[in-house]
Amino acid sequence: DLQSAVRSTGCVEAWVAKGVYKPGVVTSDSFQPRAGVKLYGGFAGTETSVAQRTASVIAANPTVLSGDIDGNDNTDANSVVLDAAQIAGSNSTNVVLMNNGGSAGYGTDTVIDGFIITAGDGGSGGMGGGLRCDASLAQPHCDITLSNLVFSGNRAGGGGALSLSSSSGTANAVVSKVLFRGNRAIGPGASGGAVILAATPAAGQVKPAFINVIFSGNSSQNWGGAVDLNVNLGTVMPTFDNATFTGNFSSVQRGGAIASQAYGTGGVARATFYNSI
Repeated sequence: DLQSAVRSTGCVEAWVAKGVYKPGVVTSDSFQPRAGVKLYGGFAGTETSVAQRTASVIAANPTVLSGDIDGNDNTDANSVVLDAAQIAGSNSTNVVLMNNGGSAGYGTDTVIDGFIITAGDGGSGGMGGGLRCDASLAQPHCDITLSNLVFSGNRAGGGGALSLSSSSGTANAVVSKVLFRGNRAIGPGASGGAVILAATPAAGQVKPAFINVIFSGNSSQNWGGAVDLNVNLGTVMPTFDNATFTGNFSSVQRGGAIASQAYGTGGVARATFYNSI
């Protein structure tokens, strides 16, 4: 049982074979990994080391974390929602919710690698339909490592696929070899069709690194078709290295690829791009 494994104090590393895994049966159910846990998907089931799980092996063995708890979304043959408009009925608010980091929070030793994360539905008032991690006084770090992932067909008011925020502490995730496709930010305050990066108080620091990532066909009904930087007094300074943005859009022309919102006095919202289109 994957849900039990990710929460168990005895689980340090989990190898997950091809298949579809759901966090529960009600919308509040999410996979909630502990700090320091390493989750690897994409296994055929015959491997004896993580190194044998090459990119081609991961692609051949889709390991799906799905929020489609009632099984009625419009999906492909692997139970993946390709566009958030295909969500129907009841879905998990967050497929993965990183709220189990404890007083030390999540460091880069917390790894999620080799999964397709799909069908999360945070609604117009929610954040991070696919994955949400909030740094705070209770959980001061969201510095997780996300690799070899596909975020497909998730939606929320902010960050249809991924929400990284900080009210205190750091949300400095490393996001590499990740495809964001068909995710949506919905509602009048929609921000970041795929990703929202938010730091409201001055103590908030959000400085993730996006490396070898693709944003394709994501949309927002307001700010940031693919990515939204949202700052009041804090600091949001992501870097994008070898990032591709294609076919993303804002319904009201507020940043088809990326939008930057800075409020108050002293906040910083600045993105840096290398080798990106």
